Amino acid sequence: MKGKRLLALILLPCAILLAGCEASTQMQIYGNDTYSFSTHLTQPRTTQDIECKDQIPGIEDYLKTSQVEIKDKSTDQVSDCTITVKAQHISQAKKPFVTIKHIGDSYVVKLAPVQSLDFLDAQTDQFRLTITFPGPVLKTDTYSGATAEGNTVTWTTPQALVKGFEVRGQDHPGITMNQKWGIGFLVILLALIVALVVFRKHPRIAPIWGKLAQAGKKFAGGCRSLFLRTLSYLDLGGSASGHSSKHSRKRRDKGK
Repeated sequence: MKGKRLLALILLPCAILLAGCEASTQMQIYGNDTYSFSTHLTQPRTTQDIECKDQIPGIEDYLKTSQVEIKDKSTDQVSDCTITVKAQHISQAKKPFVTIKHIGDSYVVKLAPVQSLDFLDAQTDQFRLTITFPGPVLKTDTYSGATAEGNTVTWTTPQALVKGFEVRGQDHPGITMNQKWGIGFLVILLALIVALVVFRKHPRIAPIWGKLAQAGKKFAGGCRSLFLRTLSYLDLGGSASGHSSKHSRKRRDKGK
């Protein structure tokens, strides 16, 4: 239950946008199956002097365990609060809020639709949510308004919370597993070609090399023939242009 209430820090700022609040939340996922996030809230001061910790119900329990850090930079005119949740295991991310799963070589982050927030203004520019993965973003959905750049997915409309979202990011920097397979295949292919070239005079390799060389010549000849035919068809080749010019002159002579 504590994990669910703690993750509500991501959603709670959105619920107070109608009160003129600006909310920005950043979630960071690490390669060791942990995550952290912080929320920055600003809103005009009311007649009541509300402290930052009072804006998050039940936050006192977490302050005692040092899981949460609050920075209060409020003034007489503006309430300015930054709430940071320190790194914890992704198993703490549970429904009905954000869930994080490590599947294969990637992390999958999901949020089920929160219909109770459907009153939020889809056009507001006071909302920002980002999720940063250890490696490149691999996939985003098509319905939540997510934009991806590098390792980070960004939402700028609270409607993402109403509709829910699902995004996937690599669990480490660098190339993906599919790219590794592709590179491995190219390395093996290159090694075979080098071996054939080096040992092409070997009694067992020579016949194979001869067939490959013959096939290569046929392929190159076919490509050359196709290229020349294409030039002739487009009337771009020198001989084709000359041939065309002769026919043109004959037609002009007959016309005379």
